[in-house]
Amino acid sequence: MAPQNATSNDIQGLIAQGKTVAETLKIARDIARKLLEAQDLVFVRTP
Repeated sequence: MAPQNATSNDIQGLIAQGKTVAETLKIARDIARKLLEAQDLVFVRTP
């Protein structure tokens, strides 16, 4: 089976790849959460 890929038009930098659609979506959710948390930290730290 070919790897499954996921990207987002709304979250810059989100690229996920998994063996199944379900695995890819789980990975994408985790990456999205981390990217949004990192973005929030940047906004909080900016004077």
